[in-house]
Amino acid sequence: MSTIFKRSYWATDNGERVKKKTKVYYIKYTDGDGNRQRVKGFRSAEKTRALAAKLEAKAAEGPDLFARHRDTPLLEHIAEFKKSLAAKNRPQKYIDHKANRITVLFAGCAFKVFGDVNVAAIENWLAEQRKTKKRFGIKTSNYYSKAVKQFCRWAVKNDRAAKNPVLHLEELNANTDIRVQRRALATDEFDRLIDAARAGKPFRYLSGPDRAILYLVAANTGLRAEELHSLTRDGNFQLDAEPPTLTVHATKSKHREEDIVPLRTELVTLLREWMPATGPLWPGKWYTRAADMLYADLACARAKWIKESPSDAERAKREASTYLCAKDKSGRRFDFHAQRGQFITSLARAGVHPKTAQKLARHKTIAVTMKNYTHSEITDMAAALGTVKNWPQNWPHDVGNQGQFVSPAAISTYGNEHDETDIQTTQHDAQLSGAKHFRHHSSSPVIKNHSGRGGDRTRTRVTPRRILSPLRLPFRHSAKTLVFQRFCTTLEVGEVAYYTSDYTPTAFKRARF
Repeated sequence: MSTIFKRSYWATDNGERVKKKTKVYYIKYTDGDGNRQRVKGFRSAEKTRALAAKLEAKAAEGPDLFARHRDTPLLEHIAEFKKSLAAKNRPQKYIDHKANRITVLFAGCAFKVFGDVNVAAIENWLAEQRKTKKRFGIKTSNYYSKAVKQFCRWAVKNDRAAKNPVLHLEELNANTDIRVQRRALATDEFDRLIDAARAGKPFRYLSGPDRAILYLVAANTGLRAEELHSLTRDGNFQLDAEPPTLTVHATKSKHREEDIVPLRTELVTLLREWMPATGPLWPGKWYTRAADMLYADLACARAKWIKESPSDAERAKREASTYLCAKDKSGRRFDFHAQRGQFITSLARAGVHPKTAQKLARHKTIAVTMKNYTHSEITDMAAALGTVKNWPQNWPHDVGNQGQFVSPAAISTYGNEHDETDIQTTQHDAQLSGAKHFRHHSSSPVIKNHSGRGGDRTRTRVTPRRILSPLRLPFRHSAKTLVFQRFCTTLEVGEVAYYTSDYTPTAFKRARF
């Protein structure tokens, strides 16, 4: 319960001390924590009572859990956020990336405390970075958005903020601004890369033969650079198992789960002969510059290929090509991580089922495997068409004129060389389709003595017609097309349908190739 009052004070009036009241009212009330508070009000008693009502309503909500964090600098919150991530056993590199992005974003937006954080300022800062910085694309912008949203969720969860100020911060579509596109090498290109690496100079104390085996393991397992750097003989390989496998521990795996990767027989034989007895297989800090290492070996392989040119004209042609280049004509690059795409693309070229490829790639969803790591060249797509079994072996050579499936010459021989079966359409079906009367073309030659149910009838010489799938028929079609469509559903494999030019319901025919 709150009360309003005027404070008393002593003053001197004409040499005498008198007790007076203040012109301003004050409020006494109990806050949410149960403590008595005194707040200065207004000269108006009515306004002071309204303020007291608001204070009482706020006190009724309970204690203010966020009061002690309201004026805490954001840098102190970020420091506690880093400790929370470390307690969850997150890698130090992951923690540093998150904290740095949050710190840079808050500094750019001039945020000091949680009350300053707002979506509009963040969106404006990210837009400015995308506009002014060359290597700050939409994907990078989304990384910053995810980091600050994760930080704010943590703050709300740990009672450091009353609500999430970036709840409605939306990420952008990164597919509209792809800055890095990778590709897979052709088989002969990859062979030349391995040969160049084997004969190459050491890179960060990693010899040429060691690099050649490193590339082979990467391209045949899909392991990432840091995962390869962590491998040891006794701790990761089970070469005597059936089948031989390689284990990536959860602490080194990107998705923080243990992965067991099968090994091909040729790779197991090579590893048995080369693998050191103790210690890491590829020691050193080479993985921090893995792309530069592979670019150097690619350059050596390309220089050797150009040097092997049999003539000056061929040499000029090779120099103008992008064969064994780090980037092709469309800007797609082949760096160390692209060997992961090389592995998955090779699986696709070999006809491996997509679900199996997803498991070997250790992806959670098949969409990532098919979209980001499977690279199909135009030659692969053209070769795939040759495997499609949708072309009849005995198809006439003059097919294709005027969009017809069967030539008139071929159709005219069907009655002599193949059995024809009349498909009798009932009067009920004809009435349903509206096909009571069809136009008769008197100019068509007539064939006599065509027997059937109902006595002798006549029919005209066969005229070829295009056969449409029921799904491709136009929305508005004539009655004769409806009847012909129904007839097409009765065809068997290897049969072709046609109808005569008199358009009678009983004129539809079938013939076998």
